[in-house]
Amino acid sequence: MSHIGNWELAAQMLNRKGLPIMLYLGAKHKEQVEGIQKNKLAKSGIRIVATSESEKSPFALLEGINFLREGGIVSMTGDRLWGEQSHVVVDFLGHEAKLPDTPHLFALMTGAPLLTFFVYSDIAGTYHIKVSPGRKVFAATRAERKKAVQESAQIYADDLARFASAHPFEWHHFEPFLGKKN
Repeated sequence: MSHIGNWELAAQMLNRKGLPIMLYLGAKHKEQVEGIQKNKLAKSGIRIVATSESEKSPFALLEGINFLREGGIVSMTGDRLWGEQSHVVVDFLGHEAKLPDTPHLFALMTGAPLLTFFVYSDIAGTYHIKVSPGRKVFAATRAERKKAVQESAQIYADDLARFASAHPFEWHHFEPFLGKKN
């Protein structure tokens, strides 16, 4: 997922269709509105894995990998780093940008297809969901893994750039994103 449009609405729509979904969300100190939002999603049957920037557990990652292997959908941010999260550097509109590598690693490790989805509103109150065709992240050898993750992250960056260019007021990114110009 990206911080474009209403990701909560997308999660609820997938859930209503009976699809098992797990969301990785950041937990912020003294969150109030977001805490209510997360509780509401959890009560609807959506599994929430909330982690703070300082409390990272490999068990949270294993939970997501197992959920994917059981046929669930795991959603995590593709456009924002959480603390000192591992990342890859991609080209984004002629600038360097750091993107999390975790979604791409999950797809590589589990064989699950990676889908990018954007939720946006073109008229007040009317939402649309755009989902990319699923793609496999594959590496034939251990040596090719880094390249496969890099290529997948670049595909995502290109999708995000096209979508953000078409819907610039739908992207909510509250911290510096663009690095040096390429």
